[in-house]
Amino acid sequence: MTETDLVANMLKIVREQGVRPEMIIFEIIETVAMQDAPRTIEMIHAFQENGFEIAIDDFGTGYSSLAYLQRFRAKQLKIDRFFTNRLDENGQEGRAIVSAIIALAHSLDMDVVAEGVKTGSQLDRLQDMMCDEMQGFLLAKPLSADAFGTLLEAREVSA
Repeated sequence: MTETDLVANMLKIVREQGVRPEMIIFEIIETVAMQDAPRTIEMIHAFQENGFEIAIDDFGTGYSSLAYLQRFRAKQLKIDRFFTNRLDENGQEGRAIVSAIIALAHSLDMDVVAEGVKTGSQLDRLQDMMCDEMQGFLLAKPLSADAFGTLLEAREVSA
């Protein structure tokens, strides 16, 4: 399947569901993105040209190339939980790496999401480092589709 076919299929699905493409962020795991980086760039740009956004997931655990990170032009960079966990375990060294990732992403106009936040101290450090978003068991447990729907309905009623 070509990039054009894939994008056309995604556009068909979102139109059928009444969702705007800019409301959807596709996550690409860093190691997968780097397997065929030139093709990944073509695919990312095809999605972006049609309004979809892209996130690079599990950043820092694969074979990162800063040159390709710049060329991907992703909206989000998701820091792997390995680094989030090191905020508590590795003190200054752990904080230095996460801080550098956040600064790099921000300099490329990317939002940063830290995965795997389990402790209040991790949350505090990430907020101090200006991390844009956090996810993990400290904030919420994973939800089934039905439970998520119920949560959204409850929020709409209270709004």
